[in-house]
Amino acid sequence: MPAWKTEAHLVDHYALHRGQLRARSIEDFDASAQETIEIGVRFTYTDRLTGEYRIGYFHRDSSRFAATTVDGAIVTHFQTDEDYVASLRHSTYRDSEEAPMTHGKSTQRESVTATSADEMVDKVYRDLVQIHAAIAERTTSDKEIMPWTVHELMSLIREIGAFRRQQRAAAASEPVRST
Repeated sequence: MPAWKTEAHLVDHYALHRGQLRARSIEDFDASAQETIEIGVRFTYTDRLTGEYRIGYFHRDSSRFAATTVDGAIVTHFQTDEDYVASLRHSTYRDSEEAPMTHGKSTQRESVTATSADEMVDKVYRDLVQIHAAIAERTTSDKEIMPWTVHELMSLIREIGAFRRQQRAAAASEPVRST
């Protein structure tokens, strides 16, 4: 069973993310991280802040993410979405169908004639995911970052993500017109 990098690291991350994970205690928070590591999809990425190689675990059904050092020490645990884990630097994450994630880039199934509104939604979404990543990687030592801020931002990201998936599904179901 993996341990946290330090006890202080665990305490800081519990204070920051307990609300979004509904963890009633540090023990519940740790158990959630352990379970995510056990049942989540394993992938690798490079930490944006430190440049260090990390092993990530993402559980799609619960939207939980946990990460460890290459030595197995847990460094973070929080709720996010698939686009976030797929957009991590050098991420090897794949969705459940083993298809490459697109990180907000166009796929062949998408309409070639994306409107400027669609492009704006995609840009705002990518920006919010990056902001969430920066906030989520901070600890409670930064008094300007409150756990509810992370929770509210994640709610907004989920809403935009759902909208984007609906738009892409609609575009994929439209017949392709040849000229």
